[in-house]
Amino acid sequence: MAVILSPRGNEASNMMKRFVRYEEAAQSFGLDETLIIAYAKAAGAVYQLSKIRFIKIEPLEDYMKHLTKVGRSSKLIQRGR
Repeated sequence: MAVILSPRGNEASNMMKRFVRYEEAAQSFGLDETLIIAYAKAAGAVYQLSKIRFIKIEPLEDYMKHLTKVGRSSKLIQRGR
């Protein structure tokens, strides 16, 4: 008997989304939606379909690797290279 792999089964929970909406990105990174939009635009990770805007996770994560939190505040600044 052949096994058919389907993204709707248990594998779906293990798969990472490549594109998310602004609200989902803000929740997953724990930041304000306006900050996520600004970082996504700076990273070139914003994609738009007719009336829906998505953020591509991979370039946003690569961009945010170079950010550092300032003290105990929620401010993020870019690290020197």
